[in-house]
Amino acid sequence: MELTNSEYLYLTAILSLSKRMILVKCTDIARELNYSMPSVLAFLKRLEEKEYITYGERKSIFLTPKGLNIANDLYNRQIMLSEAFKKMGASNDLASSEAIKISHFISNEMLDIIKKFFTLISD
Repeated sequence: MELTNSEYLYLTAILSLSKRMILVKCTDIARELNYSMPSVLAFLKRLEEKEYITYGERKSIFLTPKGLNIANDLYNRQIMLSEAFKKMGASNDLASSEAIKISHFISNEMLDIIKKFFTLISD
C-alpha cells in the first residue's frame, strides 16, 4: 500500500514527538508541523481509519504497530540518507532536509546500493 507524502510526514512527526514526550497530543503535532488544529484533527481521523494511530487516555495519540513499522522504516531511511549526504559534503541542515524529502520515494534496492557504496569507500 502506497502512502501519501502527508501520511509519511504525520507518522514521522508522531514518532519524533513520541521519542521526546510521554504523551503526544494533537496540539503537539500541530505545533511540530506548523499546521492548524482543524487540519491536524481531520488528518488524524484519516490515520485512525487506516489503523496507523490510536487514541489513549487524555486523547493522547499513539502509533499502532502498523504505523510504528512504517514510521521507523522511514526514520531509518532518513538517517541513512542524511549520513550519506553529509559524507558527500552537504551541511547538516541540507543533508537532513533533502533526506526527509526523498526518503519515502527511494527504493530499497537503491538504498542498498548507497549503503554498499559507502561501506566500500570507508574501508
